[in-house]
Amino acid sequence: MKQLLAELNDRISFMGSSKESAQSELENFHKENPDFLAILEREKVELQVEESKLSQFTFEEARIEAAVQKLMEMKESLVSQKSSAAEIIEEGKQKMDDLKSKHKKK
Repeated sequence: MKQLLAELNDRISFMGSSKESAQSELENFHKENPDFLAILEREKVELQVEESKLSQFTFEEARIEAAVQKLMEMKESLVSQKSSAAEIIEEGKQKMDDLKSKHKKK
């Protein structure tokens, strides 16, 4: 138990000195870069602006993708209708050719 308490005390001392060391480094950094917080805030605002742009682009991309999908469906329908019309025309031409050949035989 005494050993555990000793280890715990050692850890607490180490953590205390680590905290003091980190705080000292932070203070030195702030002295070297007094406008750091202003720079950080400006970067934060710029990041928010870019995130907003990304959101708009994502929305616009989804809107365009939906429009493309709708156009593809319309195209498929049109191609199908065109194919049906071509078949009807071909059948009509065939009937006309058959009628002409029957008429010539008479």
